[in-house]
Amino acid sequence: MAASGLPVASASAATGVFSIQSFQNQRKLLATPDGKPFFALSFNHIDSSALRYEENLHIWRERYGASEERWIRERVAPDLRDWGFNSIGWTQDVVVREPNYHWHSERWTRDHYNWAGLPYFHVVPFFEPQRWKLGAERPDVFSEEFARWCEFVARENCAALADDPNLIGYYFADVPLLTKGGQLYKKKQTWFDPADLQSEEGRKRVSREVRQYYKVTTAALRRYDPNHLVFGDRYNLAAPLPEPVLDAAAEYVDAIAVQLAPKIEETAAVMNPICWRTGKPFIVADATHTSRPAIRMAGTRHDPKKYALLLNSMKESSECIGVNLCGGFVRNRVRRKGVYDEQENPDLEAVEGFRQSNREITEWYSELG
Repeated sequence: MAASGLPVASASAATGVFSIQSFQNQRKLLATPDGKPFFALSFNHIDSSALRYEENLHIWRERYGASEERWIRERVAPDLRDWGFNSIGWTQDVVVREPNYHWHSERWTRDHYNWAGLPYFHVVPFFEPQRWKLGAERPDVFSEEFARWCEFVARENCAALADDPNLIGYYFADVPLLTKGGQLYKKKQTWFDPADLQSEEGRKRVSREVRQYYKVTTAALRRYDPNHLVFGDRYNLAAPLPEPVLDAAAEYVDAIAVQLAPKIEETAAVMNPICWRTGKPFIVADATHTSRPAIRMAGTRHDPKKYALLLNSMKESSECIGVNLCGGFVRNRVRRKGVYDEQENPDLEAVEGFRQSNREITEWYSELG
């Protein structure tokens, strides 16, 4: 039984929800509600606001009738399927990025996911200690106030999704700033003092606080959704990952979620020992470092060769259950990364690379059933 209360089932077991199972040669993978193997090939950052600049607003109005539903049904979902993606990851995209103000677009709702008709991951913002989230103070996770807040967040998010078989599971915070600050957002305080990790008592204190954080958040989530997977915080591989944090989190999550930051070929070497120690597989929740400079400094384009290297590297790691690509459906003027430009001209080289790599991985995991 997984620590979150979900079974790690035997091969080909139908559970009615997405689960984590062992298939041929004990290869850990996600499994669909009917028990078929599933390696998440997910696309992140799907936001329509880049189609509403003054210069391209006519596209939004004339092509989609200013309708988010039509855009998702007629453009997003067909394209993702055509490109070989089998699921939707984190939908929000960066829309403002300044030293004192950093913001993402709104999260999708059940309606958005229904319009897309694809399996998906959903972000539940219990606590937002992201390195870029200024003003989000560290809560007292032992307080009744925090428990009441978590109950509301779970009720607001999970109650509407609990009966959806397309839901794969829940992420919590994005790249929490644990013990090391960043240069861009110097005012942002870390969750823990780095000195806490230098003594046994300090490490125990970190472990107690993280364990309480996950205890309260998962209890609130399970009150409204007792069935779907929990992936917890999406840890940043570019920063230190303290053992007390990961070990405490592993008691409550079904897999460890990470943002790809080291060289692609080094990711498995970093994560495999963590998975062996905690007994949890991992998922690449936001795969960066798969881009190349764009033409005329217009931003960045996806590199098909790097994407293929990433997927094949994760395929070879028996602990990896999926990859969420740091995609960008439409390239906006802030993050400047995406498949379509503002006039809806696609990056055809990237698209063809997606098709080929995703097709090969799909054929691989399908045969494991």
